[in-house]
Amino acid sequence: MGKKTTHVCIFPAWAEQRGFYTANAARLDGNRGANNLLRLAVEGKLCLCLFRPGYTKKKGLFWVEIWGALLMPYTINRQ
Repeated sequence: MGKKTTHVCIFPAWAEQRGFYTANAARLDGNRGANNLLRLAVEGKLCLCLFRPGYTKKKGLFWVEIWGALLMPYTINRQ
């Protein structure tokens, strides 16, 4: 089984790329990296796509949502 990409590897890597270090200990500042990534997503400069919990169990079922309001479920038949 392959490694999972999690916040533990994404945020410090982004902090290193952007040069975010703590003032006293000069360690990577993962919190600042996370904040920067989330701000980019909110401003629309970064496309953030996350799968719903259980998505891999129900690959054929998708939900249409607008601003968190559930509109309708629909299925896609993949052949």
